[in-house]
Amino acid sequence: MFPRSEGLARLAYQFAEKYEKIGGRSDRKRAKELYSASPDCIRPYKKSYSNSDFTRDVTILNSLFVESLDLLVFASEDNNIYVWGFDKNAVDVLQKMKPVDEFLNHRYAILLENGGYMPEAETDVSKGAIDSVTNRVAGFICKSVFSEHSNCITGIVAVEKDHRKRYDTTFLISAGWDRKILIWDLEKLCLHDVFHNTADLNGSTSYPELPADGIIMDLTYSPERDEFAYAASDKLVYIRQFSDKCSNMKLTGILQGHEADVTQVKWNGVLSKWVTGSDDGSIRIWSDDGIQCEQYISTHGTITALCIDQTNGCIALGVQDRIRVYDPDTRKFVQTNVGHSDSVRSIIHVPERGQYISSSWDTTVRIWNAYKKKVK
Repeated sequence: MFPRSEGLARLAYQFAEKYEKIGGRSDRKRAKELYSASPDCIRPYKKSYSNSDFTRDVTILNSLFVESLDLLVFASEDNNIYVWGFDKNAVDVLQKMKPVDEFLNHRYAILLENGGYMPEAETDVSKGAIDSVTNRVAGFICKSVFSEHSNCITGIVAVEKDHRKRYDTTFLISAGWDRKILIWDLEKLCLHDVFHNTADLNGSTSYPELPADGIIMDLTYSPERDEFAYAASDKLVYIRQFSDKCSNMKLTGILQGHEADVTQVKWNGVLSKWVTGSDDGSIRIWSDDGIQCEQYISTHGTITALCIDQTNGCIALGVQDRIRVYDPDTRKFVQTNVGHSDSVRSIIHVPERGQYISSSWDTTVRIWNAYKKKVK
């Protein structure tokens, strides 16, 4: 079987090969469309969809892989969230296949649920391995389209079931330029609840219904604290307690100090800190309760992407067309990667391979060696 990261790479290749390339519109047309939708206008929910819905000329603003459900989730500038998963109908057909030909029966035994002949040398193949192969053969399809947002969706994050069993399903939190926060049930593929601001830190109900005064630029979740934070163009980051009932999502903190739009917010699970990046050319590291700003770092450039190294807690930054890695322990920049010719828009860390993967407005995706701390 393939390692998990390689399996994801193969799925991405299948996705790219099968469907049309996303993007390609002129900046003028894209800007016109981004600002044309009114935040007060709510589109009707799209009840029917097909795979062709995702072959249109749209730009993906955020993406997420939910490993427990084998789902790929894409947030788009066309106000929609696209949920992709394995074709379960095709999986069922493959599992029920019983080839008459003995050679075929032997060759494709791993895809057959009960009727296939399994050679003695392969009898130790686990059911999980069989399911994995069957899923890959069946292929990926667009399983659902969430259409309750009325403007660009910039932030999506999953709240998965864990050993504490706080929730009986897997949720998706989404937010964007319409300043809405929506909760989706990823197992039932439906809208679960809509957040409406009901009180501030002091319990006052005088605040407006929207969760932020500016458009929401990014979103993150802390499993350890069961809190989520969202960055906004009003120079603030809001921290709320997560709940499966939006009326119980209490505001627990506000990160204030940036001098321009806060475009990035991430939870550093290695160090148990909040990390924010802004158009003011700085990143800030905050205590887990959000009360104190513990580090201020000037990057001498606009921050366009931010990623937490899941191995050592370092911070990989997209600073214009470069990637700079900051070590909070030594308080120094320890690595710089040069190669992109335009703004870096996304960085992810693949810990299994010790790599950073970046994408840029120069239309390229690049793979870099992740920073490794020296063993003392």
